[in-house]
Amino acid sequence: MPSGQAVLPLDILWEGDAPGAPPGIVMRFLAPAIGTGAVDFDTAEDDLDHLCDTLVPPLVALTGPVGAITIALLDRPLARGVPDPEATMYIAGYVLEEGACRFDPL
Repeated sequence: MPSGQAVLPLDILWEGDAPGAPPGIVMRFLAPAIGTGAVDFDTAEDDLDHLCDTLVPPLVALTGPVGAITIALLDRPLARGVPDPEATMYIAGYVLEEGACRFDPL
């Protein structure tokens, strides 16, 4: 990671069922350093961009088009949609344009 922090893949989720629309993708990663304050959002933002840039284009080449892309860093494993006020989570949204990730505010 550009920040130097270690991250581990947690899950990849495909979302959406609008007829004719490509599914969205959510890629979540464990990043314990964000929970300790060792890596703040401004620093982790480059990591989020890096994860999208390096993982999404090859995945899309295998699976086909995707809609919205969400990359999330979590300091601990959490079930999707289950709140945990003790958890730290950094999230960024993207779209894929011409084979590259472009930041897209959530």
